[in-house]
Amino acid sequence: MALRVTSDATSYPAGVQPTLTLSLVDVGSKPCVVDLGPTATSITVLSAGKPAWTSSNCVDKPARPVNLTPSAAQELKLGWDRTTNTGGCSSVKALPPGQYELLASVGHAVAYGGAFSLA
Repeated sequence: MALRVTSDATSYPAGVQPTLTLSLVDVGSKPCVVDLGPTATSITVLSAGKPAWTSSNCVDKPARPVNLTPSAAQELKLGWDRTTNTGGCSSVKALPPGQYELLASVGHAVAYGGAFSLA
């Protein structure tokens, strides 16, 4: 399986929410099943190399099995509200302007998605 995580822009003006996209492709020769639920899959926004927001925090964690066929891509799109949720679900707060990075994981596979900025 090959992973790729991206944001829909490299910079965001104040008030604009980034859309984060995780793409998965089965690079094998046989179909496989991948759990895209929040227990096995997450997109993380990093600030200074440390998690600032993670898609799997503060949500229900049902399994979401998805069938992947060779060479066919699956996408998971998330809107991010520019908040942090790594300090607990009751301490969600807006993040300041600055540089952020993306990281995604599905099971043991990890993909780095580059940097973007918030104004």
